[in-house]
Amino acid sequence: MSNKEMQIPETVFQFKTEEDYKMALRASPAGSWVKERSLGGKKTSKYISLFIQEAIADKIFQQWDVIDEKYQIVVNEIICTVKIQYQPSYPGADIRFCTGSGAKPIQCDSSSVPSLFPKGKKTNALEYNTGASRSAAMSNAFTTLGNVFGRNLNRETSNNYSMDKKEDKK
Repeated sequence: MSNKEMQIPETVFQFKTEEDYKMALRASPAGSWVKERSLGGKKTSKYISLFIQEAIADKIFQQWDVIDEKYQIVVNEIICTVKIQYQPSYPGADIRFCTGSGAKPIQCDSSSVPSLFPKGKKTNALEYNTGASRSAAMSNAFTTLGNVFGRNLNRETSNNYSMDKKEDKK
């Protein structure tokens, strides 16, 4: 092989500096990304779908992976905790970690009593609930990283709240 064929491709970064990356984390999520679900009664919760959070992660991180996940069953619910390793996309960025947890009820027959679980558990319920609890945990982990992932969606503050915001200079 010639030297031309053995060249390593140049690494392309999304951000020039760490500050540019931090500004991206502090940004509000796009309005079209924000969804709302009913919590019963008159209560609602705003959220960003995991597929959008993953797309944001693909854009602002050089790489990211779930490197650990743990599951626990408490009565008739499954809890998942994940650890995500990520590297921001700017030159010299260190590898970082975030964690998140999520829980989902395990489907049971309508007449079943939670204290008697697993009696009444629907066949194959864990096949669906395990993935759902993992997705909720991943979303929770991403949400801790910054406004763009939806950190402030259900708080009484703006979606781009930050103490580091720079004043507009006009």
